[in-house]
Amino acid sequence: MTKSGSTTVVSRASGSPRSPRRSSRRTPASSPPTTETTSLVIDPASAHVKSHLDHFLFTGIFIGLALRTGTQVDLPFARPVWTVLAGGVCDLSLADLAATDAALAASLQWLLDTDLSSPDGRAAADGLVFAVDVETPAGLVSAPLVKGGETRPVTEANKAKYVAMLIRFKLVDGRREQFAAIIRGLDRMMPRRRLLLQSFSPEDLSLVVCGQPDIDLADWRANTIYVNFSVDSPQVQNFWSIVEEATSAERRAILRFVTGLARPPLTGFASLPGASGVQRFQIRRAWTSESHHPVAHTCLNALDVPMYASREQFKQKLFGAIGYASSGFHIS
Repeated sequence: MTKSGSTTVVSRASGSPRSPRRSSRRTPASSPPTTETTSLVIDPASAHVKSHLDHFLFTGIFIGLALRTGTQVDLPFARPVWTVLAGGVCDLSLADLAATDAALAASLQWLLDTDLSSPDGRAAADGLVFAVDVETPAGLVSAPLVKGGETRPVTEANKAKYVAMLIRFKLVDGRREQFAAIIRGLDRMMPRRRLLLQSFSPEDLSLVVCGQPDIDLADWRANTIYVNFSVDSPQVQNFWSIVEEATSAERRAILRFVTGLARPPLTGFASLPGASGVQRFQIRRAWTSESHHPVAHTCLNALDVPMYASREQFKQKLFGAIGYASSGFHIS
């Protein structure tokens, strides 16, 4: 799962590889790749990787294992991916396309809002047909949206069908092999997947697999215990002050550092899992000097905190430890 712009199996939701085919004429604009969103979509260019379907099969097994064990995992897929996995392909909309390619979605919305039978509309749609350019290992090819689509023009009468078919191609049909591999992996872990997931909305499935997208600070505080500290201890007050001023990404980083989870469970911090069952978040006094970093024990959801002289020192040491931990180093 990496950024788009390279040959990858999963890319960040942003640009599309090609915009709709217009018989080599102008095409509705497609946005360039960006890295501002953390949502992930399937990269159709993954076919350039020989073993790409093995990656998607593993992804399905990984999701199925998370569902079977009730373990939350950090899989920030865009809504269209969850929609397909929940079996709701027909529910895809222009809004779903906008999550992966805002410029193309805006162009298609303009197409729907414009009377193509008017002189301006006819000029704008000139050469637009029911086909789309697709980049393959063999080069650029034209993929018809319907049989004979390369020669079927888009008109006022059929533009709604064209938009619906293009959305489906961009989000599903152009990635059919990859989705099929994910679903095979899911079926391997959950033989009754269709029965179990048929009542799930995309949002429901995302919540069950990934946990709550937002961290409820009041819930976090209410389900935290203190060891050799009290709720009024300066170190405890400084910790919550740091958390309160942190961005959403920083809060998730703190939670992941201490618990291994980037999101709280679906039922909140009262259900935070530990090594031997439910284990509440802990802030414990460390009997080390203030020159040491905080130490996390993810099996116990515990953070050992030295007696820092100031809030700023605590903050610097905490995020320093998080930075080192994310790089694979163990420090004390």
